[in-house]
Amino acid sequence: ALPVAGLVVDPVTSKTYHLEKRASEGGRITAIDTESNAELTPGSWNVRTGVHEYGGGAAIAHGGTLYFSHFLDGRVYRLKDLKEGTNPEAVTPESTVHRFADFDVHPVHTHLLVAVLEDHTIDEPSAIVNTLCIINTSTTTVHPLASGADFYASPRFSPDGTRLVWQQWSHPDMPWEGGIIYVAESIIDSNIVSLKNVTHVAGEALK
Repeated sequence: ALPVAGLVVDPVTSKTYHLEKRASEGGRITAIDTESNAELTPGSWNVRTGVHEYGGGAAIAHGGTLYFSHFLDGRVYRLKDLKEGTNPEAVTPESTVHRFADFDVHPVHTHLLVAVLEDHTIDEPSAIVNTLCIINTSTTTVHPLASGADFYASPRFSPDGTRLVWQQWSHPDMPWEGGIIYVAESIIDSNIVSLKNVTHVAGEALK
């Protein structure tokens, strides 16, 4: 059996997919329909992200649609018809400096995804910028949502989409010792998501 690099469960359909790492293809990671064993991202598609350098959170499924980060160009792609032979379509703009990971689909406005965005405009460790962003998959645009910390992780909408929770931390802290959890109201106006009444839930910085 080939190594499994991740598991993705569609919360709407309950269908399961897994990410398969293939050493014979240079470590390329591909998405597999677990039940049928059909490969959904063949060829050069690489379901992987370089966010935080070690990656993780490269794919999510919702309502029969798979969203994933393609390692070769850093863009996010959508695969609507989850069967062999379907071509993914890009939902983020072309960029040589942006990386995306850790997605969540808005439960009501399903064309909106929250994600961690890592900006390598200045590609030096001290100058890389991490933020939370909203990906509008209908317009192929990316909008800022939260910034200020060095790192972000696990942004998740509440079941009704009215709140967002996430973890953040800053150098030199590690997420397991200096991570902070916040929750905020998620306000949508003309497809733009903003946060209101940001509330500290748990954790504190060590530095």
